[in-house]
Amino acid sequence: MSRLALLALLGTGLALPGCYFSDKSDDDDEDEDDDDGGWFEADADTDADSDSDTDSDTDSDTDTDTDSDTDSDTDADTDADVDYFEPDYLYMSALVAVDGSRTGTAYYDGSEYPNYASVYLVDSGAWDGPDDTSNACVIYYLLDSSVEDRTPSEGHLAWAIDASLYMGDDGRCGDLDPDRFGSDYSDWAEDVGLGVGAEPISEDNLSLLQEYWGNDYDDYLVGGRVFTDMGGSAESSEQLMYGVVFAWDSSNEIDGSTMEESVGYSSAASMPDGLWSLQGLYFLEIP
Repeated sequence: MSRLALLALLGTGLALPGCYFSDKSDDDDEDEDDDDGGWFEADADTDADSDSDTDSDTDSDTDTDTDSDTDSDTDADTDADVDYFEPDYLYMSALVAVDGSRTGTAYYDGSEYPNYASVYLVDSGAWDGPDDTSNACVIYYLLDSSVEDRTPSEGHLAWAIDASLYMGDDGRCGDLDPDRFGSDYSDWAEDVGLGVGAEPISEDNLSLLQEYWGNDYDDYLVGGRVFTDMGGSAESSEQLMYGVVFAWDSSNEIDGSTMEESVGYSSAASMPDGLWSLQGLYFLEIP
């Protein structure tokens, strides 16, 4: 699978993201309201009535031509007019608290901040970044201790995407082709083995970010790994995300701006405590 760097979309990139998503059932209700409600059944009845009411002396060739042309054209045009959203790349981000090298809980302004991953299925040729939901389907999943892996194949701590922990979605998820993403698109991420991991930033990714930001964030940057078996291959992983760790006080309260230093972080035992804010540095191609 190929990947594409996203430097053009980085911006400042280190602010605490907000939490927003809608429930999939809301989208389903909207789709039902827009449904044509039996248009094809009505059309079939009209054809049948026309045939039976037509004078029997009417030339049979005319009836045959009208029926066959109308039916075949209607079917063919209807199939061709299905306007599916066809994403070609995957982008991921995650917000997850780490406390003593385990999944933790962070608080912001007195409220618990959710641990979750965002799975973006995007049209890479049109997508303008995480705020652009017109060219993406974004699906959100809770990350908790039930999906924690303390011994991932690579990285120091990882979380699997579990479809039962679906939180909501945004964008064009209702327009996905079910032949590619399944009848329930919220299952797709688990079906392809998606997961995210936390680890020190790699030298290659640090160098890439230094080209964009200089050395301003060298003491704070961490890395995020994406796990998947997309395409039916064995599980593979790459460090496709970067981020920072927002520091907290003795009550695990973050202020959303103070960052924890990552200097000296090289093992699971030395993972910085706080809210890990990871976002994509690369797209990953969807087969």
